[in-house]
Parts: sequence; C-alpha cells; structure tokens
Amino acid sequence: MKPEHFIREYGVDKAREIVEGIPSKYMECYYSTLCYCTKAKKYSDRFNPRIELVNMADLKRLVESFDLIEKLGGYGKCKFYMTGMKLNKCDSVKCPKTGLIVSRAALEIAINDYRESIYGGGENA
Repeated sequence: MKPEHFIREYGVDKAREIVEGIPSKYMECYYSTLCYCTKAKKYSDRFNPRIELVNMADLKRLVESFDLIEKLGGYGKCKFYMTGMKLNKCDSVKCPKTGLIVSRAALEIAINDYRESIYGGGENA
C-alpha cells in the first residue's frame, strides 16, 4: 500500500501513531526495509510483498511533511509562503508565528506530500 493511500484511508493521526509506535527491536533496522501490515497490525522487516504493507520510511516522511505544514500554519499558508519565495527568488522562509526557518526545497516536498496524501494529486493548485 502506498503511504499516501494509507493516510487517505486511516488518517495522519493513525500514521503518526504507527511511526511513533515502532517496537524497540526494530529501532536498529533500516526504515526502508521495515513495513507495517494493516491486516495483521504488526511490524516486520521480513514480510513477503503484498498490498496490505506500508513502508515505514515513506510513511515517516509523509508524517514529517504533515507536521511541517502544521507548524507553518497549514496548507494555505504554506502555499502562500511558496508563492512569496518564488516571486522574491528566496531559498527559505521564516514563519513569523513560530520563527521556524524552512528551505524552499523542503517546503516544496512537504506541500507535494500533503497534496498527494489528501487529494490524491488531483488538486489543481
């Protein structure tokens, strides 16, 4: 299962719970090989490929993107910041509310992750 599909089906809170709930025995495992089975509701790095699996590295990246969007004031505000950076030819933006400085590249990735997870890539923004 693609991580974007997982978030559309189960929500970002469930994704965060799964990412944060990785058992300690897998902490030394590479996230790229660790999966969560939605059917069996367990983690493993030895599953045979199948539709119920979601890769933890990809899911973790999406959760981090959602967190960044939230810290910057939401999707609309992030799009506003991105437009400002493009118009002013800036490489980063500082959120006035939090003081968080984010690179244009990181914000672009977060916006794309958010759009793909929520809208399935179908939003025309």
